[in-house]
Amino acid sequence: MKIYFFDFNVEDLKGFTEVFSVIPYVNDTIYTKIIEHVGIWNEGLFSKLRYHSNHTKVNSIEECDIAVIPFKFNNVDERIKQNCTNALKHNKRVVAFYNDDDAETYNLPNNLVLFRTSLYKSKQLPNEKSLPTLIPDQFPSYIDLPDKAENTTVAFCGFVGNNRLQIIEKFKSLYNNTNMVYNSMFWPQTDSKHKTKGLFYNNLLSSSFSLCIRGLGNFSYRFYEALSFGRIPVLINTDCVLPFENVIDWSKHIISVNENQMSLLPDLISSCNISPASNRKLWQTFFSAEGYYKNFNLEL
Repeated sequence: MKIYFFDFNVEDLKGFTEVFSVIPYVNDTIYTKIIEHVGIWNEGLFSKLRYHSNHTKVNSIEECDIAVIPFKFNNVDERIKQNCTNALKHNKRVVAFYNDDDAETYNLPNNLVLFRTSLYKSKQLPNEKSLPTLIPDQFPSYIDLPDKAENTTVAFCGFVGNNRLQIIEKFKSLYNNTNMVYNSMFWPQTDSKHKTKGLFYNNLLSSSFSLCIRGLGNFSYRFYEALSFGRIPVLINTDCVLPFENVIDWSKHIISVNENQMSLLPDLISSCNISPASNRKLWQTFFSAEGYYKNFNLEL
């Protein structure tokens, strides 16, 4: 696929997730500036993508298959409208990315396809697509994943605000084989970030299942982290939109119920035959930074 990139500036680099599409093409100075904004939580996120691209960058909009806005979508950014208007003159579609808790409905240009993390299926516009959260690969390479879940423990480690605690306690009243670690804030002040990350990853490794509940936005980072570790997400579905729904048969990779269906979970977990090895492979193929960049056009 031939991609044309609209211009971006240094300030745009702070939205590091959204600039993933230009990573294979930028010079070392720009790449360094992007990495400066990544921080500890996404350390190593772009290390493989830097050297992997199956797309071709072109220098004129006339040549491209799609035109990409390589910075974070902002409804009041006049560049968005200007770029879409320019692309329309050449009968080109524009793609933009938006990693944010915001789920507001916007009046989008007809030729803009907006990939966004926070979506409600009941309100999804035809030119809105689900954007996965891109995370670094922290899975220990020495671990061999089985084709069948090794235990039925359901784990959770993290912040329990935003109605999460109520859902977790309801789940625990229905299912007693759990490993739940509660934090009162996203980054506990008493621990270093490295220690907090270590506790989270050890919690994931402790079980075959991971309870995934939305945060402030209608999506879950934990969902993709669980897949990256070959865990089986137990998703409390809050009118979510999952990426690649026309490509991936999600019923073969996750357990998903609405909050009013949680009584079904004990039987669904005990009878689950989802392959942890298959989930790890799914993440590598579609949701690692390099895998997503290779395949995001399947949503267009």
